[in-house]
Amino acid sequence: MSHPRALGATTVAVLLLTGCSTTTSSTYDDGRGGGDERLAGSLTEMFQRELDREDDPFVVDVLERALATGTIAQADYDAAFDLYARCMDDIGYVDESHTRNKNGTMTITPPEGLTTQDDVEQYMNASRDCSAQLAPIESLFLVRKAIPTSSPTL
Repeated sequence: MSHPRALGATTVAVLLLTGCSTTTSSTYDDGRGGGDERLAGSLTEMFQRELDREDDPFVVDVLERALATGTIAQADYDAAFDLYARCMDDIGYVDESHTRNKNGTMTITPPEGLTTQDDVEQYMNASRDCSAQLAPIESLFLVRKAIPTSSPTL
């Protein structure tokens, strides 16, 4: 693998991880300088907050199940990831590879051949567009393993 390809793949991977990462911090900056507003009182409250602002039928169904069970199921995460992967395949990124992590999430390895900044930007835009259903589910799926459903410390 040449250095430009390695650098391009590394850049894309870092950007993907940054774009899809979640925070388990108990506060966030609300843009008004307060910076100490609570995210939620529990994991189920986080599910409800996401549900309140969601309009995608697939994501709404997943969040309603999560509210009923107190967790995002592996099957729901996998279904969301399958939607992402099919979308990327349909766009033409069939060489993107996926590896299951120990925590149940998938690591995405960009296809080789993203050699120019334009290639990387096109790939990133496609990935962002295709992850519209996966992103909210993945973030809550990751948090669900780290925080009990009745945790008061979020």
